[in-house]
Amino acid sequence: MKKIIRRALSLGLAALITTTFACGQAQSDNKTDTSAAVTSAEPESTTIDSLPEDLDFGGRTVTWFVRSDPPSPEYYVEEQTGDIVDDAIFNRNQQVCERLNVNFDFFEIPGAWANRDSFNQTIQSSILAGDGAYDILAGYSMCIASISASGLLQDLASTEYLDFDQPWWSDSLIEMSQGVYSDLDGDGKKSTGDRFGTVLPYIYIDAFYFSSGLNTTDIVKGVPQISADYSGERVQNLLEYLCGQMHNTDDNYLAPDTIDERNTFMHGNTLFGIHNLNFAKGNLRDVNFDYGILPMPKYDEAQSEYCTITGFPYSLYSIPLDAPDADMSSAVLEAMASASYREVSPALFEVAMKVKYTTDDDSARMYDLIRETIMFDFGRVFTDNLDSLTYGLFRNAVRDNSTSWMSVYESNKARLESMLGDVIASFK
Repeated sequence: MKKIIRRALSLGLAALITTTFACGQAQSDNKTDTSAAVTSAEPESTTIDSLPEDLDFGGRTVTWFVRSDPPSPEYYVEEQTGDIVDDAIFNRNQQVCERLNVNFDFFEIPGAWANRDSFNQTIQSSILAGDGAYDILAGYSMCIASISASGLLQDLASTEYLDFDQPWWSDSLIEMSQGVYSDLDGDGKKSTGDRFGTVLPYIYIDAFYFSSGLNTTDIVKGVPQISADYSGERVQNLLEYLCGQMHNTDDNYLAPDTIDERNTFMHGNTLFGIHNLNFAKGNLRDVNFDYGILPMPKYDEAQSEYCTITGFPYSLYSIPLDAPDADMSSAVLEAMASASYREVSPALFEVAMKVKYTTDDDSARMYDLIRETIMFDFGRVFTDNLDSLTYGLFRNAVRDNSTSWMSVYESNKARLESMLGDVIASFK
């Protein structure tokens, strides 16, 4: 089953779900050429990869098929801007192009949640036609997982240059919210104009599920199966707790979307807000109050480790089945991952996130804890092939204040198992 995981991989993560507490540029839709022209200094890190030093692809063009709408620049930037993360991405691409003697050509179309079907259809049509038009495919996690299950991607483990042994591959929050509520707008009901202890956007409900040490699938003898967690006592207790806190008290607010939550937090009317890390970069630099960063809370004090799930907007990288030279593609991916690990990740986490987007040393240390506890769940990665049940069942139960979990699970169990069986069969 290793090939199930290795048909798609992630070079970087910017969509980790975290807790933020308060104390008192878009890429174009056009085809863009980035050639090897600028020499940049090697990063200080001594970590090296296993690519041959004399690897040279003779000035060939590596054509990428990517989404045009990532939450932040990820695949390329047109030029150095003085922004430390943008410049690190620019330098990374230049280093890889020079090192391997290649040019990059990016073909982009919209491919986030709302456009994932058209993104998939476009690249699938190209691969099925055997066009050999693209060397590397990168996009929204759900897109690449679905394409992978269609059997249209290379088995990355069988390519020449990817080295999966390298490091680049791989509490009581709500109680503190009690007594904080205030009906600031005077309308007599909970609304975005009020003050809350915790505001939880609907789409981030499942972050509590995974931070509680629960899974949707387990890997048994190398094969994914529906997790026993679904029928356990912990998920029932968590559901009852969240429903009670979100629906039966005024202290906490279940926001229908992230806009309501963001506005409430930005106005200083939320003690705890649930966000992805990108929120800090885009919204918190200039707020007029101090804030801190925390991981999502554990289920209880007996839970040994924190668990941090990724939001869906992160990108997965892969090689199309009809790529003209899969080994060249794998060399580029390995070099990009190596350079991202040595240059982009330190710029993002050690400088941007820890310095520019925090107000205290404790929050800087929290970024390390969050990164160290990242987890991926097979059922969540392939949720589009599972009719969104692996996140929708629990998310909707909390939204609807429905605590009859076992009836919900049992009524969907057979369908889940059948769809998971289809996903597994697609990789055989």
